[in-house]
Amino acid sequence: MGTAIVIGRGVIGSAIALELARDGWDVTAIDRHGAAGHGSTSGSSGVIRFNYSTPDGCALAWEGYHAWASLGALVGAPEGEVARYHRSGFLALAHEGNRHWAVQCKMCDAFGIPDGF
Repeated sequence: MGTAIVIGRGVIGSAIALELARDGWDVTAIDRHGAAGHGSTSGSSGVIRFNYSTPDGCALAWEGYHAWASLGALVGAPEGEVARYHRSGFLALAHEGNRHWAVQCKMCDAFGIPDGF
């Protein structure tokens, strides 16, 4: 194919580098930090949530949830040697100004996201 330089070795940069390499590219991934995932990725709370304000955000999060379920197979890692999803739930506080919650529930229904996710 060709040569690609990926700047940043966080979650996104690493995913891009992996897919380019799988497609036959010669990939060099660089980062100002000492190792992959030491930048903003290391500060992520790791939360997967579905209560976004747009249908696109909601749909993307639902797809992301399914990617986590098969992460090991996706990256070709041995069983049990990757990060895993642990469902913990969340708390939404109902109040008069929280009218957006009904919109979020309708979006979840539209994408088939079960109650309680």
